[in-house]
Amino acid sequence: MPAGQPGAFSRRTHLMASRFWRLVSDVVPRVSPSLCHCPDGRVTLRPDGVPWEVRPLPERVVAVGDIQGDLVGLASILHQRGLIDGDGRWSGGRSHLVLNGDLAGDNPDSRLLMDFVIQLEQDAAASRGAVHALLGNHDILALSQGGRIRRQAERRLFRRYPVAGAATDSYQDAFRGETVYAQWLRRRNSIMKFGEVIFAHAGVNRWLLHHHPQRVNATVRAWIRYWQGIAEAPDHRSRWTVGQFEAGSRPGPDDPPPQNAEFRFRDTGPLWTRAYKPLTNRKERYTGKKRRDAPDNEELRQILQKYRARQLVIGHNPVRGREILFSHPYHGNMVVMIDTRISDKKSGALTCLEITGGEMQPHPARRSDTGRHVRRLALRRLRASAAA
Repeated sequence: MPAGQPGAFSRRTHLMASRFWRLVSDVVPRVSPSLCHCPDGRVTLRPDGVPWEVRPLPERVVAVGDIQGDLVGLASILHQRGLIDGDGRWSGGRSHLVLNGDLAGDNPDSRLLMDFVIQLEQDAAASRGAVHALLGNHDILALSQGGRIRRQAERRLFRRYPVAGAATDSYQDAFRGETVYAQWLRRRNSIMKFGEVIFAHAGVNRWLLHHHPQRVNATVRAWIRYWQGIAEAPDHRSRWTVGQFEAGSRPGPDDPPPQNAEFRFRDTGPLWTRAYKPLTNRKERYTGKKRRDAPDNEELRQILQKYRARQLVIGHNPVRGREILFSHPYHGNMVVMIDTRISDKKSGALTCLEITGGEMQPHPARRSDTGRHVRRLALRRLRASAAA
């Protein structure tokens, strides 16, 4: 067999599979009902054609938990795993990078990190790789009018360097309308699947037995478009996907939902749920007991089997011990927790999860001069664009 022929065959097979699943994603929205109802009253909207599953499974998937604006930490991890070069440009080839939500946080570098990831998405696509930036609860808090979290540190670079196309110089308007950040925010997924692994920032629950992930993703994006002022309000019964209303502000059946994104602590859905936060005793040790709002193990097994998955990877709930937790105290190896507090320089740790050949491996990293160099370059580019 001539040299290179197997590689050519593999590329053709990969291209045919990719085209097939793009066709499926295009057809599904046209045949799905506009609303899907759940026995408990929850509603989701029709899929919008954005794929939630990556097929075939990439040879290499690298996943990073909650970053919360820590560009130095993220760049250090990616450089040490060979996904970026010394100047922060994509060098991962056809690898896929999953950023599992909460890219933003009350961090002065949040805007620099967003700029870095947006550019990295484009660079990776040009190399037939991909960057998947999932949504987390901190990411949509940018659309809040303040609420319970005041993110002054994150606002500084937005005030200093106004965002092109924003209606005003306010922090919220940087994420509304047609700005680069607004467009990026509303095209992101909340739930994705790679092979037999489902990724979601906070997790999934029994509702996934009734509502397909494509519907959940589309509904989250619909609420984001509404809060950005470019679309009509979705059915208020679908608000659970992005977080519930503040106490006393839930609308009646005929009342329009509020135009601002305000949240409370006990929220549900893939961005907010705390169903997978391990219970602890007085000594702060895991008890291994089930949370009241969590699915039991049989229910979780049914959820995973419905979508031909065997594991759920989540962030949102920081783990103890500064290492990825491969066996949840209650759910066992069905749930993998990867939030190692990357942005916390005192009690956190830089780690990532790598999936190669269907096998998961943790990879620790350390803050590096390369990470700091990438941050300086990002700040330099931001200043140059503002001056232009």
